[in-house]
Amino acid sequence: MTENEQTNFWKDFRRMLPGLLVSVVAIAILLYFVDLSEVVEALKKTNYSLVPVAAAVLILSMLARSVAWRAILQDKVSVGKSFFTISEGYLLNTVLPFRLGELGRAMLLSTTSKAGLTFWEVLATILVERIFDLALMATLLITTVLFVSGAEWALQAALSVGVLVVIGFVVLYLVTRNREWALGLFEKLFGRWPKLVEFGRDKLESILDGFSALTDISRFLRVLLWMLISWSLNVSWYFILLLAFVPKARFLWAAFTVGMTGLGVSVPSSPGSLGVLEGSIVFGLTRFPVDESTAFAYAILSHAIYIAVTVTLGIFGLTRDGQSLRQVYINLRNRKDQPPQ
Repeated sequence: MTENEQTNFWKDFRRMLPGLLVSVVAIAILLYFVDLSEVVEALKKTNYSLVPVAAAVLILSMLARSVAWRAILQDKVSVGKSFFTISEGYLLNTVLPFRLGELGRAMLLSTTSKAGLTFWEVLATILVERIFDLALMATLLITTVLFVSGAEWALQAALSVGVLVVIGFVVLYLVTRNREWALGLFEKLFGRWPKLVEFGRDKLESILDGFSALTDISRFLRVLLWMLISWSLNVSWYFILLLAFVPKARFLWAAFTVGMTGLGVSVPSSPGSLGVLEGSIVFGLTRFPVDESTAFAYAILSHAIYIAVTVTLGIFGLTRDGQSLRQVYINLRNRKDQPPQ
């Protein structure tokens, strides 16, 4: 590692400290409320024969998401390319700070595909995907929290997210449908800075290209269908693994917990949402007849499975694209530090 790379690393580490602190506090709170001996006992009693089944359903969930993202990308890449690029993004989010996986995914697809996609166009499609995620997370919470005691605040949070998502969809739809108006407004607002207009116009055009899936009703419905399938499979693998700990568990328990994790991981934390994800899972499951130690044991194993699957597939994807984690991080660092031309 060069001296400049070391300097950048320590700069990023200092910026990560607040998120790391959140993770440390979350872990400390969990350790305060659970009995570690009971956690170990719960892990010993787990039906591990269900682990491969849960992992397989997780992969199917990722595959469904890759089909949805391919539709947002207007079918410009193959399902395989979409799948492994998503896996690479998950890997980057697990090991790199600041959720760089989203930027990394955009950079990797724009540089390794032959579809002529720009970084900004791909990044816009990821934003569309995330808006669908927020919509489905809000829907999941709204439909499950009514059956959960002690989590009334989650309903308010879900309704707030839902309102913001609807507003976001409407704004993006109108902007994308009125492309020339949006470009003209951009030039009018920033006309005093010609270099900024010159730098930003083609980026904005690429972003609007990425939003185009929102203006095609058939494509929009196709994306929604595959995102629904992906989320359903995501809840399913949580449920299958939960049966390994609590054989009498209900699907509702997993559905509410997945909704809670969606809220929880939005909090800034360490790479991989360590501690925060476990805390969200424990909170979700303990709304039902699941004790804290069993819920924590479940959270540990589910997070471990997720990391094992996504890291393995992500490393395979990077190798397939002739990339390395170190080089991706350096490229992302350079892109972030590069001033507008």
